[in-house]
Amino acid sequence: MTVFEGERARFACAINGNPPPSITWFKNSHLLELDSRMTLLPSGALEIENVAKSDEGKYYCQARSLDKTKVSQEADLEVQEAYALRDPQPPVFVARPKSTVVRVGGNTTLDCAANGYPEPSVVWLKDGATIDMADLDTRFFFLGTTRSLQIIGLKEEDGGTYMCRAENREDSVDAIAHVQVQVPPKFLRKPVNTLAYEKEDIEMECKVYGSPEPSVHWLKNGELIIESEYFQIVSGNHLKILGLVEGDSGMYQCVASNTAGDAQASAQLRILKTGRSMPPMPGATATTSVTRTGVPHVEKDPGLVASEETQAGGSGAAGPLNPSSPQHLQAILASNRFITLSWHEPAENNDHIVGYSVYYRQEGSLRERVQNVSASSSSEGLDVYKTQISHLIPGSNYLVRVVAHTSTGLVGMSSAEVPVSTKPDLDLPPAPERLRVMPITPTSLEVTWAESPPVRTPLTGYSMYYMEVGSAEEHEVEVTGTSYILQGLEQFTEYSVWLVAINANGAGDATNEVTARTFSDVPSKEPQNVAVEPASSRSLILRWEPPPRKHQNGVITGYKIRYKERGKPGSTKTKTTDGNRRLFALNELKKSTEYSIKLAAMTVNGTGPATHWIQAETYANDLDENRVPDKPTKLRAMPLTDQIVVRWQPPFQQDVMVRGYTIGWGRGIPDVYSNIVDSKQRNYVIEGLDANAEYVISLRAFNNIGNGQPVYEQVRTQLPEETVAATLTPPVGLKAEVLTPFTVALQWTDTTLNRNQYISDTRYYTVRYTTFALASSSSPRYKYINASDVTALIDNLKPSTVYEFAVKTIKGHRESKWSLVASNRTLEARPSSPPRDVTVVTISGEPSTTIFNWQPPKQNNGKITGYLIFYTTDAAGDWVMEEVVGDQMTFTVHGLTPSTLYYYRMQARNAKGFGPFSSIGNFTTLPATEKSVSEPPGWFVDRSSMIVLVVAGIAGTITLIGAMIAITIYCRKTKPQPRPSNTVGTSSKSSKPEVKPPDLWIHHDHLELKNLDKNDRSNSPNHAVITNHTGPEYEPDDKNMTYTSTSTLDRRTPYQSTYLREPLSEDETDKLLNRRSYKHKPLIISLDVNRELVGGSTSSSVYSDGTLGRPGYSLPQFSGTGSQGYNSPAENPYSPNPTSSGLGSIVGPTGMPLEPMPIPPQPTQPLLGNLGGGPATSSQFNSMNSEGSNTLGKRSGNPLRSFSVPAPPQSAPTTPQPKHIVGRQGAGVTSPFKKPLVGGSSALAASNGSGGPSGRWGGPGIRVDSLPEHEEANEALLHAYSTEELSQEMANLEGLMKDLSAITANQFNC
Repeated sequence: MTVFEGERARFACAINGNPPPSITWFKNSHLLELDSRMTLLPSGALEIENVAKSDEGKYYCQARSLDKTKVSQEADLEVQEAYALRDPQPPVFVARPKSTVVRVGGNTTLDCAANGYPEPSVVWLKDGATIDMADLDTRFFFLGTTRSLQIIGLKEEDGGTYMCRAENREDSVDAIAHVQVQVPPKFLRKPVNTLAYEKEDIEMECKVYGSPEPSVHWLKNGELIIESEYFQIVSGNHLKILGLVEGDSGMYQCVASNTAGDAQASAQLRILKTGRSMPPMPGATATTSVTRTGVPHVEKDPGLVASEETQAGGSGAAGPLNPSSPQHLQAILASNRFITLSWHEPAENNDHIVGYSVYYRQEGSLRERVQNVSASSSSEGLDVYKTQISHLIPGSNYLVRVVAHTSTGLVGMSSAEVPVSTKPDLDLPPAPERLRVMPITPTSLEVTWAESPPVRTPLTGYSMYYMEVGSAEEHEVEVTGTSYILQGLEQFTEYSVWLVAINANGAGDATNEVTARTFSDVPSKEPQNVAVEPASSRSLILRWEPPPRKHQNGVITGYKIRYKERGKPGSTKTKTTDGNRRLFALNELKKSTEYSIKLAAMTVNGTGPATHWIQAETYANDLDENRVPDKPTKLRAMPLTDQIVVRWQPPFQQDVMVRGYTIGWGRGIPDVYSNIVDSKQRNYVIEGLDANAEYVISLRAFNNIGNGQPVYEQVRTQLPEETVAATLTPPVGLKAEVLTPFTVALQWTDTTLNRNQYISDTRYYTVRYTTFALASSSSPRYKYINASDVTALIDNLKPSTVYEFAVKTIKGHRESKWSLVASNRTLEARPSSPPRDVTVVTISGEPSTTIFNWQPPKQNNGKITGYLIFYTTDAAGDWVMEEVVGDQMTFTVHGLTPSTLYYYRMQARNAKGFGPFSSIGNFTTLPATEKSVSEPPGWFVDRSSMIVLVVAGIAGTITLIGAMIAITIYCRKTKPQPRPSNTVGTSSKSSKPEVKPPDLWIHHDHLELKNLDKNDRSNSPNHAVITNHTGPEYEPDDKNMTYTSTSTLDRRTPYQSTYLREPLSEDETDKLLNRRSYKHKPLIISLDVNRELVGGSTSSSVYSDGTLGRPGYSLPQFSGTGSQGYNSPAENPYSPNPTSSGLGSIVGPTGMPLEPMPIPPQPTQPLLGNLGGGPATSSQFNSMNSEGSNTLGKRSGNPLRSFSVPAPPQSAPTTPQPKHIVGRQGAGVTSPFKKPLVGGSSALAASNGSGGPSGRWGGPGIRVDSLPEHEEANEALLHAYSTEELSQEMANLEGLMKDLSAITANQFNC
């Protein structure tokens, strides 16, 4: 080699040996004496620093190991004279580092030497970052006077890519080496000694870590375990043994090894016969049983044992009997890898069954497995039990049996074994073997594999899938053969590749994914956002961002900066920074000089494209620091979820020195927290913030004088975003099948698997489920389970509850989205908890009655259909039961004994049965009082009182019916009185036009008269009118033997006087209403139109449904001098107090006398003055309810607020007047409410004769309303309204009465 004086010379000498040989160097065939300039490296190389002319010669090395010696070739060293003005040269490596593999804890040396002019400086970088050799705790050193890197005490994190960078002002060069630190296997989780029972499944853990990844195998008693159906390697390196048998006992070892070493851990497995009273398999000759305490011991032949137990139970021995065998065991569904079973509970001794054990084994094998199924006490009485057994072998025959377990530890008889066959898989090819992926260029990978084992159906090809790691987009390529080159890939990108063999039946199993990264390349784009600004009169600040990640094409190991004075060619200089730098200061520049700068990114493969030349000029003078800086400019804050990126520019006045910037921030207010950054920095990242929060940011520049003016920015951080990982295809077709009230079987389809749905890779599934109520809430809470198959059995659910299920696929670091939700309601079960908060309340004054209150059970397991209340005076004796139907939560118990202590308890029930009893409580009834002894405290105190009341009620009812019949007979047999001469017989019709008064309502607000009768009849007002109830419009209804009327006047509604303050009783109503329909006869009433007739009452109309209608009619009388009506008061049916003979003159349609109507009470003082001079009379009328309704509604308003006027005065305009009598207006009309002055409180006086025009009838002082049945009504009337109230009402009606000339009387019946 040829070097200049002052440079470095280096000769390599590398040889392998065991033990490592010793190296000796010779110069010109003489042993070389090493001086301070010479270094013998651990690799055997010789390095000479600051070479002199005397170092010229021939060099060789000699290696000696034990008794062997080997000599290398000679190498010549030529030293040239170094001229002071020789041309500059960029760095050139004379030694490059080499990749190495070192065990953790060892030492290694990476050689590196370079020459150039000026002499280059050498720095070391690890993964693009400069190694700090000045750190006191560093384990990185320069070896001797060389620039070779020595690492002592290697740790696992020391592995990586190391770069030796040689740099001078002309250029920089890099040399890389990879260091792999190997870690021997170490156990993260060791297997532990295990005690298990026969037929169970166990899993022995063995988790190992090492670099490279160790290989693990299991030994049993020193012999290698071959993986099979019953010995499986799962979850990495765990050993799972299915269906334990006695021969599985022994010592198990987990052995792990890699190139760095090996390790082993052992554990003992002991198999017990049984841990409980396990019944034998049918046909077995040995068994074990268990005592009531649960201690296992060997028993006799199982058939004898069962027979003895049965005999003991039959002879009345103490203790429960074993349950009989479950019934009707069958497979209701069989797939290729799972089956669904159903069975019924045992027919005998099925009390207190808490679970079942399902035993299954492959036909021809004695290795039996077991799966337990819970049967809570709340599920007793279920029609059928179901479970699902998965992880079976396709196309295999299995034998299945079921055994019941009780809460007392007893085990029932086993059912007969039922054969079940799984469906066979399709003849699909297995996964290809030995899949390997290797990079060959920065854009291509080579994939190789071995042919798949032969199958009955020949292969047709392969499908190769590949995708970028971290991406969700898969690519598929159809290939043949055993190798393929993937081209057109991205540089320095990691890809996952897997392969699937295909035949005529479809795609087979997929291989495990294999990852590989393409080679790196030089960056394909320049750095971004490059900016240069002057920092002083002799420095410039350069800032930039790395190239886009897609165009980096590898790890950025540094940035190469080239700068020169503008207009001076040949003055270009180079600076190189670390790969993690974003800012660099160019120092030692000239004042007031313009420079051109450009920047390029570097990888281990070289330097990428550079930016264009950027111009910047240094200051003419240094900056002023006699005043504070101005405020920064262009402050921008970019919020993220938990951080804010702040960017700014320096103040406009750039002639003032800025030493740095102070950034402050706070939630809602600034400067709660602060940080100081360098004056060259133009951005800062505030981390550790809250999401979706308002922050105020302040920024101010400072120097030695003080802080400048601040600027502020307010910003809100973003809402947290869900991490969207690389996704797989979510499962489809999720089904939830309810097996029991507590168990649901899930099944789904993974479209990325083959048609057999066999999982051959490391994927697994996560099932998420919750109740519908929680899923609908604002913050749902879920439970999760993992499944290694496309089926899952969810247990411990709540009965009669709607659940929602979803599933997703997880494969390494990738996962799918959640599938569509499947929901279903679990079956009902009987309540598993008693009613809550049961309280008993006694009733004051009723010592024989108590009220029970409670809350429904916490775990009702279905809709509650009723409760049972038990109570007794002796907790150890019999209990009295009260049944509560429905879901009510209160109940009254009668017939208790006073002053007695009672015990009580409750239980709930639903469609599946009764729940448990509540805890026994007690209460004491109240003592009996004198009132409770002498007379019953309310209704239904005891049974004897109730009987007396029932008998009394029946007797009263019979008496009332008899009285009503007698009254009816009396009314029908009464003879009618002779009519006056001016009446028309009942068998003839009037020759005059039929004149009927209109039905009018008086509306106080409008004072208008409304004709309620639509028929326009004769309106002659001055004669007697025959109301003929014969003819076609009153023909009988032959169907129901009742009479129908086409009259528009509503005759169905009874009228009740508003003077009666209380509703009429049933007896009184019966007097007013006809009990049967009859055909009306003509009712002929002859009136003296000149006679004064004053009505004394108003009435309120009550409809047949019991509601108030419009007010009824007042019936005032007309008086006049020329009477052509009744000759005496006795003949006048409207006289205030007709005699008995007078009452008889009013006849009904059948000739029977009508029952007189009660007269309303008469006030002792006149309400109004005697306007007409004539006396006022009054009567009360009620309409007949022809439909037999005997319900009267309440009256509303003041009794004088409304009244009816059947006929207008003669002077009034003519209106239709159907069905009513119209009389001519008399000479003097008095107020309809005026009363005569009398000397007594109950008699009506007459000053004239009984028949004169002004004569007044002076009958005996008898008042109908003073009869006993009206005493209460009279009492209410006397205290109902004051004189002032009545006077006010009369004043309102005075104007109305002046416009009304006559009011006729309506017909009425007994």
